[in-house]
Amino acid sequence: MITVQLDIDGVLADWDDAFEHLATIFGERITPFPPVRWTTRADYDPPEASDRAWEQLLSTPWWWCSLKPLVFGDEFKRIAKLSRWAKVYFVT
Repeated sequence: MITVQLDIDGVLADWDDAFEHLATIFGERITPFPPVRWTTRADYDPPEASDRAWEQLLSTPWWWCSLKPLVFGDEFKRIAKLSRWAKVYFVT
């Protein structure tokens, strides 16, 4: 059986928007959105806002299920069919 890895953030779901919403609960974005790099700590004032958002995200196991999808019905049906003959992993 082959292994297939599918990227979540920016491909299947809108990770950036969900993290932005979560982080701005704890602080204010001080760099342009959408982000141009992966170093989120420097994007917020206070910088700890990013840390607190990550803590919240990691302590909420189903947070990933709340992401807005970027693909819809037919794509998910294809993924379901793919999982019949391949090991499918969702990665980020």
